Amino acid sequence: MRNIKIAICSIVRDCNNNFKRNIPVIEKLRSHLKSSIVIVFENDSIDGTKDIFIEWNKKSSNVYIESRDLNYALVRAGRGILDTRISDELL
Repeated sequence: MRNIKIAICSIVRDCNNNFKRNIPVIEKLRSHLKSSIVIVFENDSIDGTKDIFIEWNKKSSNVYIESRDLNYALVRAGRGILDTRISDELL
């Protein structure tokens, strides 16, 4: 696998516990590659997810984190969960 170049992308929210377990797995995979980049988009997490990504970004090269608070609320709808923007116009 040494000649492979990859980009690992993820969109996350409130995934503190799960992503803590995944980071070592991702880093082990990256160690076998010629080059890699990790791009993570995070929004509105309230469980410490942002802190995990900030630390990962400091410790690893080519890890890019975009973190935004967009004021989305989770709304249960049928079997799934919908993200709904909360704005002053709706309140």
